[in-house]
Amino acid sequence: QLSQPFFDPSDGLYFGQASFIDIHFVDRKATGYPQDWTLQDCIKIKSLSTNCLYVLGLDVMAEAAYRLNRNAEAQKWERKRDNLKDAIRSELRRQDGTFAYLKDKNGKLQERREALGSALVVLSEVVTGEEAQSALRGYPVTDAGVPLFHPFFERDDFYHNNSSWPFVDTFFIKALEASDGIDRTPLNAALLARTCVDDGTFHEVTDYRTKKVKGSGSQLWTAAAFVDTCRRAGLLNERVEGSI
Repeated sequence: QLSQPFFDPSDGLYFGQASFIDIHFVDRKATGYPQDWTLQDCIKIKSLSTNCLYVLGLDVMAEAAYRLNRNAEAQKWERKRDNLKDAIRSELRRQDGTFAYLKDKNGKLQERREALGSALVVLSEVVTGEEAQSALRGYPVTDAGVPLFHPFFERDDFYHNNSSWPFVDTFFIKALEASDGIDRTPLNAALLARTCVDDGTFHEVTDYRTKKVKGSGSQLWTAAAFVDTCRRAGLLNERVEGSI
């Protein structure tokens, strides 16, 4: 398996940067990690979002094996998935039931949360029911979106820090709906619609300091979030079972 070199048997988690959050570059620092870290420090973390994506990937592998009538292999993938869920709960959950952004190379939890990871811990069913509600509790949702980090790094820089990302807003709101059953699609649609500026296309990111929509237009992942919001609102025809 290509993923095996990233697995740490000492705590059951996978190494790797947080999903979509750029690590430091050779010639400059990115905004999503401490500024005194090296590029290597960013890679040696165990992030909540990426480990939850591993959970979802292992679940897909199990489902594929079952469909191919390879039940023993499917059960192997299920065991790996369930063990990873246990590791995420034991290693990345804080005492108040919320989850840390990441564990650093020294095994210390970051003193902040991250919106995508918090959403994925619910959507991957690492936690369910009251534990899912606890995982999301207290995370801000405002007219500027869902802050990517809570709290932000105490620096006046911008891109992953001091920002909200419309597609992440959608994952987070979808997770809120999964945790308590309350429909929030009107809110979700409004947050996405406000990113259609200038050229009338979905844009990339919001500056949380000013609420100004920034970044490039024609963003497919923002548009995909809008399609999913429409689907959840019942505005799209559901595909026929068994179709591609």
